[in-house]
Amino acid sequence: MYKRKRRKTTQIKMADDSMDLFDTTLNDNPQRTPLRSLSKNVTLALNTQDTVLSMSILDQVKERLRYNQKVHEATQIFVEESQNASLLGGAACDGDFFGLPSNVKDILFKERGIGSLYDWQKECLSLPAVERRQNLIYSLPTSGGKTLVAEILAFKELIVHRRNVLFILPYVSIVQEKVRALANLGIELGFLVEEYAGSIGKIPPVKRKKRPSIYVATIEKAHFLINALVRTQRLEELGLVIIDELHMIGDGSQRGAGLEVLLVKLKKMSNAQLIGMSATIGNINEVAGFLNAEIYLGSFRPVELIEHILVERTVLEVTKSFELRLKRKLTRPTSEEQEKCDPDHVTILVEELIPTSSVLVFCPTRKNCESVALNLSRFLKPELRDFRVENKIGLLKALSAEAGRICPVLRKTIPFGVAYHHSGLTNDERKLVEEAYIVGTLSCLCCTSTLAAGVNLPAKRVILKSPYVGVEFLTSARYKQMIGRAGRAGLDSSGESILICKASTRSSVMKLLRSPIEHCRSSVTLETLEALAISVVGMGVVTSTAGLEDIYRESLFCQQNSERDASELVHEVIQSLEAEKLIFVDEKGKLTASPLGRASFKGVVEPHRVTSLHRDLRMAMAHLSLTTHLHLIYLISPSDMEPSRLDGMLYMDLYNELTEEDRQVAETIGITENLVVRLRLNKPIKDHERKLLSKFYVTLQLNALWKKQNVWQVADRFEEHRGSVQNLLSMATVNAMSISQFCSDLPEFWALRDLLPSFVNELSHCSSMELMKLMELPAVKRGRARQLYTAGYRKVSDIAKADPKELVEKLDHMPCNVAAQIVAAAKHYLLKKAEDLQEEADQVLQSFITV
Repeated sequence: MYKRKRRKTTQIKMADDSMDLFDTTLNDNPQRTPLRSLSKNVTLALNTQDTVLSMSILDQVKERLRYNQKVHEATQIFVEESQNASLLGGAACDGDFFGLPSNVKDILFKERGIGSLYDWQKECLSLPAVERRQNLIYSLPTSGGKTLVAEILAFKELIVHRRNVLFILPYVSIVQEKVRALANLGIELGFLVEEYAGSIGKIPPVKRKKRPSIYVATIEKAHFLINALVRTQRLEELGLVIIDELHMIGDGSQRGAGLEVLLVKLKKMSNAQLIGMSATIGNINEVAGFLNAEIYLGSFRPVELIEHILVERTVLEVTKSFELRLKRKLTRPTSEEQEKCDPDHVTILVEELIPTSSVLVFCPTRKNCESVALNLSRFLKPELRDFRVENKIGLLKALSAEAGRICPVLRKTIPFGVAYHHSGLTNDERKLVEEAYIVGTLSCLCCTSTLAAGVNLPAKRVILKSPYVGVEFLTSARYKQMIGRAGRAGLDSSGESILICKASTRSSVMKLLRSPIEHCRSSVTLETLEALAISVVGMGVVTSTAGLEDIYRESLFCQQNSERDASELVHEVIQSLEAEKLIFVDEKGKLTASPLGRASFKGVVEPHRVTSLHRDLRMAMAHLSLTTHLHLIYLISPSDMEPSRLDGMLYMDLYNELTEEDRQVAETIGITENLVVRLRLNKPIKDHERKLLSKFYVTLQLNALWKKQNVWQVADRFEEHRGSVQNLLSMATVNAMSISQFCSDLPEFWALRDLLPSFVNELSHCSSMELMKLMELPAVKRGRARQLYTAGYRKVSDIAKADPKELVEKLDHMPCNVAAQIVAAAKHYLLKKAEDLQEEADQVLQSFITV
């Protein structure tokens, strides 16, 4: 009873917040008469509450259904008027913008400043393949405007065809950026934007009648989403799937293999149109054959790119025929100390442009990023400290907001307009550094190669400090991605790249410059094929070996490995899955998934992990202690997350700090005092014991976060990068959701099925309760949530009602465009919550009144 009452109170409060937002919107927009009428209807319903209460229950339900229908009709009128009239000029829409109402063009100009499209974009959007809804792959250099084409196609699917869209992106940070960027467009154009990354995203998604949705998802969460839509027989709701960075299917990682498997399932089970985009696919014809897709190739760049190499102090330009010609000599004198600390002369190359133009310096390692940034702060002109002083002070305050402290390297470099950017930063720090770079507070970033495939941070000049990434020589694809950041459309007529190399590596560098883009090779392994088999058999898509062979033949792996016959692969996979008792084969050859097999695909758990996971869960159920959270945290700790090192002395200290209850959990798991002592004394330890120690070590990090220690404190205590600690938290939340789904159809794990979802939700935020709601907004992490809360924005509705200018004034280093995005995201969040509650209420009432 208590739980039901609390949920009802929460829903009423959510509805109140949503109505406050609608009232504010109405006051600002008196011409939107349908919603004004809707607001009056709501008020009338509330005023006649006594009359309604006097009715019978059945009459009350009928009255509520009639009222909901009026609300729906009023909302539909509003949506239709929005689509049939320009929100800027009020002119009727003539549908001349690539099949979209012309107000879409006006809104793009208002929201993005896009007045017209490039010629190639118009050509691509007018392709017969697009009109016929065929699959399409298009490839152009970085910064050519590929994303806008995908977005316009998405708008057409959402607005004209009224079907949902799935937008697949490689990283959580890019998903959050895209969600925030689309929020206001969703409000204006009548669709919902739903984030699927980390622990965020409802599985299965809410079934909506009124508005279509665009699901913005990582590869991992897209798997959960597609599987859920298939299980609930709702895959036809999906009309378009967009895959950014399509070349990742060939990156050799589990992520690339997962993307290929996802695309195979979509090809076989869905009628959705597939749109793939990339700047670096060498064998695009082969990949297009895999996707049954048409191809559009282009070489357009909004600004010219001029490539150079630097050998000692000589800058050589790379001609179009890949010859070298002398461009200039670096003649600026340097001190003996500078020559020793900066032998590559990065300082000279940076100082030539900043602070009026921007520079990206790609470094081979994370440590080198920080070292280069510190050297720049030592040798750059002192007068750079006087540029945008107030903005830099605001940035430093914002960076320290999360933990009351700031990275000592950033404290030294930011006054010069310089910062480093790599995975060792927290999400908050990365986002603030990126925003500061975009608005010009920072003019130089020292970064790793991952930034090239991440958010859009262009520069006038891109410097590659070395032809290596770590210890590996650059590939052509990675090189093209990095130099593709050079050139800022609308600001520069050209961009330039400078690759620094030694005389001894010059010939290797020239070979790199002349090399074509590498071919995209399938990342699929036998284990991946087992996961694909479990998935399609478990969902009932395939019931025979012949059907499974057809699925395998659809994969890029089989198309590229003609020596591996599909029938041989199926035989090998079925044998393995039968041995693991994940698939049954009857006497007629029919394939069915066992309960454990169905749990495997539902939780997207690799088949080779199922047995050990099932064993761990059974042991946990037999010995689960709820006097402490440690056992639950251990269960959701990722097994493949290796700590940077295991220090025996530190491990012993951590073990001795455990409470009595936590030690009992450790004993149950297998972490005994004897084992920890052997680690401390550097005695021989078996492989399985080391894996156990590693997993418990990351468990202790998560346990510290659970106890509200911040990322800085945990990183210091465990001698890890703070970004690595935050990445661990992100992986743990995804793993927890996977285990929760795994347990959902296994009755023996009923307790974990009920415990894990709410546990995961709180763990994913690891923050005080008052900040958790604010942190549900995309890209609002702990530091920014704390700033908003301190500034008086205690609820999402407070932010939704705010003027973006207020946020700029009240928060440290809040760019105008970011403030506008956060306000739009808050409005969108409330709108989605309100519609979710309305949908739920309608379903309950419709099921109740059947006479």
